[in-house]
Amino acid sequence: MKKLFFLPLLLAAGFSNAQITLSQSDFASVGDTVFLATDATISGTNVGTAGASAQIWNFTHFNIESMDTLLFVAPGSAVGGADFPSANVALVTGQTSTFFNKTSTSVQILGNGGAAAGFGFSAPFAPPYNILTFPTSVGTSIHAVSGFDVTEYIGLDTTATVPFVGSIHVVLDSVRFKRELTSDITFDAHGNVGLPIGSYPALRSYNVQVNNDTIYALMGVPVNVPALGINLVAGWNVITPSIASAIALISPNLFLGQTTGITTTRSYDWYANSVGYRLASVELDTAAGHAPKRVQYLSDPALMSVIGQELLPSAFVYPNPTAEFLGLSGVGADMQGNIAVLDLNGKTVMNARYVGQTQISVSELATGTYFFRLTDKQGRLVFSDKFQVVK
Repeated sequence: MKKLFFLPLLLAAGFSNAQITLSQSDFASVGDTVFLATDATISGTNVGTAGASAQIWNFTHFNIESMDTLLFVAPGSAVGGADFPSANVALVTGQTSTFFNKTSTSVQILGNGGAAAGFGFSAPFAPPYNILTFPTSVGTSIHAVSGFDVTEYIGLDTTATVPFVGSIHVVLDSVRFKRELTSDITFDAHGNVGLPIGSYPALRSYNVQVNNDTIYALMGVPVNVPALGINLVAGWNVITPSIASAIALISPNLFLGQTTGITTTRSYDWYANSVGYRLASVELDTAAGHAPKRVQYLSDPALMSVIGQELLPSAFVYPNPTAEFLGLSGVGADMQGNIAVLDLNGKTVMNARYVGQTQISVSELATGTYFFRLTDKQGRLVFSDKFQVVK
């Protein structure tokens, strides 16, 4: 039977000092759905300490700045599933799928597949690496070394016009993505996690992942633009972050989000029985003494109607209901940021830049109820509202 994991665990309503143990049944199966909220303003959050004594993590104050829906499906039904025949469950988020092999002793990531920047990709990890081992309790540790090296044919032949530079002929044959990674996970504490939807006996893990990435581009003709710092030869070229940024000016759909270099990510994750995924994952800021800076946590789409404190409480949308356009009132013309429209499942169905416009088109949305969200350039929630589309 399909489980919706936004429901609180009734047996976890009270706190318990007993330490739980994770097993195979505590990771998602085909047909499960998990709803995760994101709060990017969590400075000062107490994440506790490592130790054998039970702790209480009070995360009931977290806000909802966005909501993601995680779908766990049969690998064969996910984009790229044919490349991972040993997978038995796939996680689909947007256009990307992650393929797992879940057994009685571990959960392994086999690789990723899907589409990025309009191009399909398949990136199997060699070797596959564990993200969970069973049974899991305080003291369990996982060390993994893995990576991928994939080349994707692009076949781009275009001429771009760049202001103050002129016409540039770009022939991009293929892109090669190489990653070497090291992952260390240590389950170092236990206790109870309080979330806006309930409380859960949980285990905490401390996670460190080091990625060594190199991006290459196979160019059919040289591209030399000194004003932008681009000097690419015909053949393979290493694409540094500065070159990637410059190329994005010529062709905005290429290389965005890609880097060449070493990055280290650190987080604390909390797991509970019968949830199927992480209860919460707090990302640490490596530039600020590893202080908590962002969290994803188990939530309920119904809470989207009571999103946390807003900076423009007098703003509103109109007419409501609407069929074609949604007007904005109470938002200054000098405001810049991002508009997101989400459905009742928390899925983002529309994104647009906000640069002072007084109305947006919602004509492509089906009849139903939606949540409107406006964030500023720093990603802070400025205004949210609920509206209906009636056609």
